[in-house]
Amino acid sequence: MLYLAWVTLGTVFYALSKRCKGKNARAFFTWGAAGFWMLLLPAIAPVVFSPILAPWMWPLLLLPALCCFIAGVSAIINEMRAQQRGEYTDAA
Repeated sequence: MLYLAWVTLGTVFYALSKRCKGKNARAFFTWGAAGFWMLLLPAIAPVVFSPILAPWMWPLLLLPALCCFIAGVSAIINEMRAQQRGEYTDAA
């Protein structure tokens, strides 16, 4: 059931990325959507890898999602800094 929440959050983030005007804000929501969808990797691990090895692979399988979330936070920080300076990143 938790996997359904991740898919839903990923879809909502992706839909929000289409409504953003700033390129960095759009990147934040796109990276966030990718991160939520990457959280599904541990669910597929027992199917792809041996079920015996799957529990030890959780940190390795969650690493791509963590990288996506870090990239998203970096993008939104860039957007906030640009707005503080008055340089808006609208796609004109």
